Amino acid sequence: MSSDLTRAYLADLRRRLPAGITEEIADGLATGCEHRLALGQGEDDAARAAIAEFGDPSRLAAEFTRDAPGRRAARILLASGPAVGEAGGNDFRLRHERGS
Repeated sequence: MSSDLTRAYLADLRRRLPAGITEEIADGLATGCEHRLALGQGEDDAARAAIAEFGDPSRLAAEFTRDAPGRRAARILLASGPAVGEAGGNDFRLRHERGS
């Protein structure tokens, strides 16, 4: 099932998220629409309700981005990088001063 509403919603998400994540969301959106259609809702009403369950595309993209493993690793590296760099620099300086 693909309505203009779901196509527009997914196009917005494709600009914000990797393809794999967007395709998973598309599957969930289709399932939600199909469920509502089976209950007798019209296509647009079913699409609106399914989209409402997923929420605003910018918020949804922010949630995925915030929880992404690569982003977590980057935050850890950014937080620890200066300390690790300083420790390495100090080690280098001390070895150089000792003549090692």
